[in-house]
Amino acid sequence: MATSQSIGATTSISTANATITFSTRNMMIPTTTMMPPTPAMISTTPSFLKTKITTTIIVTTTTTLETTRKARVWFERTQEDPSLTMEGAELFCQDRGGHLAFFRTKEEYDVYVDQFSPRWEHLGYRQVTWKSSSEYFYRNTDGSNTTFLQFGVGQPNVYYAPCILNYWYASSKQWAAYYCYTLRKFTCRFEENFDAQIEPTKRPKKVTFVQQDGLSTMELAEFKCNQQGGNLVFFDNEEEWNEFMKLPQRGFEYIGVREGSNAKQYSTVTGNRSPFLKWYGYEPNDPAHPCVFINYGLPGHLADFVCYDQLHYSCRFET
Repeated sequence: MATSQSIGATTSISTANATITFSTRNMMIPTTTMMPPTPAMISTTPSFLKTKITTTIIVTTTTTLETTRKARVWFERTQEDPSLTMEGAELFCQDRGGHLAFFRTKEEYDVYVDQFSPRWEHLGYRQVTWKSSSEYFYRNTDGSNTTFLQFGVGQPNVYYAPCILNYWYASSKQWAAYYCYTLRKFTCRFEENFDAQIEPTKRPKKVTFVQQDGLSTMELAEFKCNQQGGNLVFFDNEEEWNEFMKLPQRGFEYIGVREGSNAKQYSTVTGNRSPFLKWYGYEPNDPAHPCVFINYGLPGHLADFVCYDQLHYSCRFET
């Protein structure tokens, strides 16, 4: 038998290094005993979740302020020169301190073209969403916005090929939409920053989680969070996870973590290795499920999943 309870409270917990605040609006939240949720149970958003719910964590961290940034960019092909999937190539470059090659300007691309012999290879871009046959949106592998693309005539032409291949025929040096899982050669990009550093000071880092209305695929959810100035939710530590879990539970929900080509190696949507994952006992267990979701019906909650389903999602904001 289902019952309802009215919740309208604000709770603050103070520790030596953090203040945790959680607030909800007055609302009626049904409580009941039921089986773990299934996808069919979350096809629509319950009326009591139409209002966005916010939880905030404030953590003191050490940061460097007011730096003048200059950069030197170069590209390398390693002696091993393996053929990998796009995500495997990005992790390979990350392990060496770089990223899969992308280009912020035409000048950078010209340096790359002049330096290397022609071949087909993965580039460091990934499609985040598309609006029509002529509107595709990409992001660099370091998580930054794309500022330079050089597609061939008629490209990109398929939304289900979200990666980019550099293909060279004779003097033609053009790009095409391509499949991420194919094994191809690649080049790594390295960027060395020269910072005029002012004395470091301590500044609070504020992390805010905001539940979003509606359902979405994993990559489109990340794109929508980007448009608001945030990212699809992920967790740096257990404190953040515990605070997020105070929000109303919504069945299945994507988080901003994805598996690379190496089994059980996961990175956040910012391109960094995931520092905190709270898996259910036998998870992850399916190589065909590269994305991750919260299943509130499982103790431990995280499980691997497909990326193209329509699930709930929340955004993470740092200030």
